[in-house]
Formats: sequence, structure tokens, C-alpha cells
Amino acid sequence: MINTYVSGFVPIDYHTENLDVVIDEEIPGRKGKKKLALIGLEYLAAGTAHVLSILHTNGDPGQRTACAVGAASGQKLIICDAVPTDGAGADTAGSDIMAYEVAGGGWEFNVVTSLATATITTTTNLAKAIPAGGRVVIFGVVGDLVCYQIGLAASVTTRLYDGIYAVAPHFEDPLYVTIDNATAAGFLKNMLWAYINK
Repeated sequence: MINTYVSGFVPIDYHTENLDVVIDEEIPGRKGKKKLALIGLEYLAAGTAHVLSILHTNGDPGQRTACAVGAASGQKLIICDAVPTDGAGADTAGSDIMAYEVAGGGWEFNVVTSLATATITTTTNLAKAIPAGGRVVIFGVVGDLVCYQIGLAASVTTRLYDGIYAVAPHFEDPLYVTIDNATAAGFLKNMLWAYINK
């Protein structure tokens, strides 16, 4: 049992995709010494076992850098104050999942297209501006193995309730959830995250 204070929740509702199309969910961090914790999950893997991966940052400083000079909305360039790296410790590269703090608070998620020195080119334009000093988080990809994983058995509904099943390693960080959804389509019925103080 973990004695902890909960200051809010992030509920995720029903989500499915065609077979072999991953099911992704973006979980925003929150300021004020809060960590994200998975406290509920209900998922039906139809005819094939699936794997739920929760991408997070590790201790590599390049995974948790910042925007050096700010970046305007509508563009694709983010100049970081240090060379950003993926979970395996390599310089970030195309297909890496990332997130960044935007003006007015909150997080936006994107995908890296390329890196030149410390400048990231994103796949889609920034929907909101990033202030100077706004945090930039590189998750990388599942293959970097910087993730928690939960096996989802075939042909049954996996239900996780009344517990804490994963906790972000760093305060205030976002997380990125991806389910492989391989071979036979699965159904994320719901998922519940809490902001906790430990």
C-alpha cells in the first residue's frame, strides 16, 4: 500500500483502431511536484495478445532538455539548449516521440523528423508557441526499451483496478502510451491516470 495524495485525474475513454494500427494516448504532465500514476485499465485483446507500453524518460539529461529561444506556433523548428537524446542515449532522430511545454501551460506531443546539432524538426507544425525555457521531453520509440510494459492476454478483457500499476519516474513529466494492436484489433475500454505526490 502506498500512502499518497491525489490532486487530479486523467481519464481516457474508449479507443480502438484497425488491426496493426497502434493505439496511442498522450498523458500530460502537471506542474507542482506531481507524478503520473496508472490506477485503472480495461482492455480487450480480441484474438491476439497485445502489449501496452508506457514511454517515459530515464536519467539521461538529453531526454529532458529545454527550448533555448522559444518557438512560434505554425513552424516546425525547436532549438534546444542541449543536444536532445532518446532513451538509448543516442541523438534523437526521425520517428522519436516527443513532447514540449507550450505557452499558457500544458503539453503538446509530436514526432521528430530530423535533428541538426540541437535543432529538432518536427513532423507537424507547432499548434502553440513554446516559450524560452519550455521543457522538451524525448521519449524515443518502444524499441529503445525505456518504457514500462503490461501484457494484455488474448481473447479476454484485462482489468486493472484498486492499485498503482505504473508511476512516472520524474515529477511533472508527461507520458506516452502505445499499444501494438497487432494481428487482431483490440479495444481500449478505459484507462485512468492520477496525479500523485510521490
